[in-house]
Amino acid sequence: MEDRIVFIDNQPYELFRGDESAKLYEERCLPSADINDVVVTSLPINREYIAYLQTLGLKIECDFFTPQFFYKDLAYSILNDDRLLSILKRKVRESNYVIETFIPNRDLVTLSRYLNIPILFPQDIYDKYSSKIGFNKLAKILKLPHPDNVFFSHGNLCDYRHFIKRNQDVLLKKNNTIGSLGVYDISSNQILKKIVKQYPTDLFLLEKKIEAVWNGSIQFIFQNNNPRIFIDECSMDNNHFKGFKYPATFPEECHSKIKDYAELIASFLKQYFIRKGYFGLDFIVSNTNDIFFHDFNPRKTGVIYVLFFIEKLIGIIDNYNLKIASTFINLDYYNRKAIDFLTVITLLRRNKILFGQLSGYEGILLFNPNLLKMKILHVISLSQIDNEDIYIREVKKILSNQVNNLL
Repeated sequence: MEDRIVFIDNQPYELFRGDESAKLYEERCLPSADINDVVVTSLPINREYIAYLQTLGLKIECDFFTPQFFYKDLAYSILNDDRLLSILKRKVRESNYVIETFIPNRDLVTLSRYLNIPILFPQDIYDKYSSKIGFNKLAKILKLPHPDNVFFSHGNLCDYRHFIKRNQDVLLKKNNTIGSLGVYDISSNQILKKIVKQYPTDLFLLEKKIEAVWNGSIQFIFQNNNPRIFIDECSMDNNHFKGFKYPATFPEECHSKIKDYAELIASFLKQYFIRKGYFGLDFIVSNTNDIFFHDFNPRKTGVIYVLFFIEKLIGIIDNYNLKIASTFINLDYYNRKAIDFLTVITLLRRNKILFGQLSGYEGILLFNPNLLKMKILHVISLSQIDNEDIYIREVKKILSNQVNNLL
């Protein structure tokens, strides 16, 4: 019997302490949910978004739950909601359930034991290789090219001076960090000291900054130890992920090298016999077409959530010669007032640019509408005729011309 899933996209307080936006990303799991699955989120799922997904043909027939209060992170909040615990306990007795998450922590493990259902997560791989030191170990094992770096702590600050002098442009990264959290551009010893003093017990990595012509990542999706591989091109702004394109537009020589590395990494991961797991490996391509890997993410990534959404909608992506562009639009640029999902969907439907309003697999998909609370709109553009960038420009034009009038 196939497992049913309890989606608890936990973003651990230990990693996201002070990040009020973390809980806004939990709803990304929704398009992955099948009939009779369970989705637990810190905030209620937008009902207008559910209705929108249903117009696309997705059967959103799962059970939704939200803790009565939010504190620290989702797992902690569930554990401290006796009523929700009781409901989940009764629910998971009905069938074979597993927990799928973003990143587990101690509270999620406690919840798993209470519900007596396993967490599907490559914990062994995460523990070994998710940190910056862990990535260095992985790079050494697989002989992956990576930027010159050095590790240090507050107690041995002297170790970094020669490194900065030798490399000039460097990045400072906390050993345990997610995405752009805990990543800093360092231009002087004074700035470095100021940052490090804020975290006297942390371990840091200093990394030579490589000027990137292209940023990219390799995504691995494992099912019963069989990996699917996606190589995408990422857009970055000051170390922040701003979106991606698939397929990547790297020169063929680079793409071939990256593909070879991807096969090597997939072969390495297969030795762990992964029932179900998701992995991302970030890299830079320099102006000399050299490739430098710099971060390993043994978890679901922002790219993987989008790929799941699209494949749930149309099937295997590569069957359609499809181009994908996913991006975050800052709505502060267009309007100072808060914009809700109904406003956005009304505007785009009126201008007939949504997926399903155009012929073929063309148009704009809307994703993760809780981000509108931060005045960010996540759009995904699909095209078989190379119009994916045109559709995004059209969305920005629509927002610029009409949103103030509508409000």
